[in-house]
Amino acid sequence: MMNSQSVISVTQGPKPGFRYASADSCFAVYPLTGPYDVWAAYGCSGPVSVENNDPAPDNYSLSQNYPNPFNPTTTIKYSIPFSSLVRIKVYNMLGQEIAELVNKELQAGNYEVKFDASTLPSGIYFYRIEAGKFVSVKKMILMK
Repeated sequence: MMNSQSVISVTQGPKPGFRYASADSCFAVYPLTGPYDVWAAYGCSGPVSVENNDPAPDNYSLSQNYPNPFNPTTTIKYSIPFSSLVRIKVYNMLGQEIAELVNKELQAGNYEVKFDASTLPSGIYFYRIEAGKFVSVKKMILMK
C-alpha cells in the first residue's frame, strides 16, 4: 500500500530520507530545514516518520513561532541537546493554560509543533517550554 503527503508551505529544496521498520521501508522527500513537513512518501505501509541524520544541537533553544502574527495556525520550533522530558504549554494573558502541545520524553534533536488556535479569540498568547533545567517563554499574536 502506498501513501503520500504534501507540504503546507516550504520554499527550500528537497532532501531525501528513509524510514525503516521491520519488513517495511519507504522513501520520503522533505525540506532542507528538516524532516518536519514531508513533501512526499512512497512505498510506506504505515505512518511516515523520517530518520534525521543531522547532528544533535549544542544548546536548548525555543524559536519564535512563525508566522507571527498568525491566523489560525502557527509553528513552534525547539531544540534539545540531551534526552529530556519536554513540556510546551500555551497560556493566555491572564496566565491560564490554554493548551498543552508537548508532554513527553524526547531524544536530543530539533523539533517543531503546530498550534491550531482556530477556537480561540484574537489576542496575545505565551508559549513556554520546560526541558531539563531549561525554561523559556515567548509571545505570539493571534489576529483573526
